Amino acid sequence: MLQEGEIDEVRLIRAYLSAIALGLTNPLTVILFLAALHAFSTQSAAPPLVAGVFVGSAIWWTVLSTMVATARSRLTPRMLAMSSRLASLMLLCLGTMMLVRIAQRML
Repeated sequence: MLQEGEIDEVRLIRAYLSAIALGLTNPLTVILFLAALHAFSTQSAAPPLVAGVFVGSAIWWTVLSTMVATARSRLTPRMLAMSSRLASLMLLCLGTMMLVRIAQRML
């Protein structure tokens, strides 16, 4: 059993690997990355561009995860439940709007 403040390394590794697997299985990510590599493969700026994209992405995800971890530690369970409900309601509204637009185009 883990004590408070201890880190479960197995869980961290699993979370990291699942995030990588999720990113690699996203078809749009793969297609866009391959298209960018092909477009810049003939130019001399390709290696710095690819390195810049990689570093920029790594910085973005580090900042985003840090912000989420900080916010999560300050939120109460009630606030987390409320934010989940709000996000669900927003997704439901967006989905409904899309269905209405599709129905309008079909009619």
